[in-house]
Amino acid sequence: EKFVVKVEPHSNGPLFVAVHFYLRATKQEEIEKFKAAKGLSHLGVPKLVANGSHVRNRQNYRFLVMERFGSDLQRILDNSEGQRFTTKTACSVAIQVIDSLEYIHRQGYVHKDVKGSNLLVGLGMDGQHLVHLVDYGLCSKFRVGNLHKQYRHDMRWAHEGTMEYTSRDAHIGCAARRGDIEVLLYNLIEW
Repeated sequence: EKFVVKVEPHSNGPLFVAVHFYLRATKQEEIEKFKAAKGLSHLGVPKLVANGSHVRNRQNYRFLVMERFGSDLQRILDNSEGQRFTTKTACSVAIQVIDSLEYIHRQGYVHKDVKGSNLLVGLGMDGQHLVHLVDYGLCSKFRVGNLHKQYRHDMRWAHEGTMEYTSRDAHIGCAARRGDIEVLLYNLIEW
């Protein structure tokens, strides 16, 4: 299949957050403009194919359709010899993730959940070296318009995400761009 569908009850929040991220931040013309300005042939930010709501047995569901990718890096790492990537592979992945993070940061968002299982490789021989940053269910805006939100401790959002890959800012409930980079560095150490 060319596409995947994520479905969750309307009462769940992560898919709502992801849909709104895709609607606001993944406009194809913005992605192409960014790629052209940076001289990139690939940007690992997936595009939204479709979204909507569906009712089944009087239960409301939200769905998101996006393009299909291959395996996630965590699965590849777990099945590799020594459960390590070569330095070349780790650096290639990191550069692609930094490009994706730079794009979403320019859109006013932080990802907050960078980890191997949220990094998918492309399909086929041409796509196997292309990395895509997915799962925007925990992302949040750090900027509204051109104004940066105030950096404030908020214990309601503390420790959100995967504990092994949580930035120091996220431990106190703050959303910050540097947290995405910090977590990427934790991943690089592991890889």
